[in-house]
Amino acid sequence: FSSAANIEALDSDFVFLEIRPTSLPLPGTSSKLGVFAKMDIPANELVCEYRGAVIPFTVPYESDYHFSTHDSQGNRIKIVPQPTELNSNNLPICSYVNDCVNIYGQEYSVEDVLAIEAQKKALYTYPGTDYNLRSLTTKMGKVFLVASKFIPKDSELFFPYGGDYWIHRLKLSLLEKTEQPVQPVDGA
Repeated sequence: FSSAANIEALDSDFVFLEIRPTSLPLPGTSSKLGVFAKMDIPANELVCEYRGAVIPFTVPYESDYHFSTHDSQGNRIKIVPQPTELNSNNLPICSYVNDCVNIYGQEYSVEDVLAIEAQKKALYTYPGTDYNLRSLTTKMGKVFLVASKFIPKDSELFFPYGGDYWIHRLKLSLLEKTEQPVQPVDGA
């Protein structure tokens, strides 16, 4: 990480980032925005803080919009940017970071979905894209996205949402096509 002497006291979420239309072909989705680097970002640089209510994964909470990660002890947590009302004008910039998983332009079979759910297979990404962010959770429960490698100016930022985020969407897509629910195979 950069030394403390290199950190500016401005709202760091906007110093070297901007929100603009995503480079991903996302047909039929409500989110067509992404986050881009306004300047080169060195590897291991703190990029933005994912702000919101921190909720343990064991606590029932229904939301289509949350960030899922692990706390500093390894427990699953959800971060909900606006727990009562999603106001797109007030969301933290981190909430606009996309996953480059190719869900909409890739055909997934039942076998693919089950293998992904069992963590035996990775999700496909859009051609020419690669993840360039990872998460960092502090002992105080703050979650930051960090550059996992050098990010050139004008590059879109991508973070892996994880299989848990995509599995139910893939299952719903398969259900629409086959009208049969996707059931795990014994031993999977």
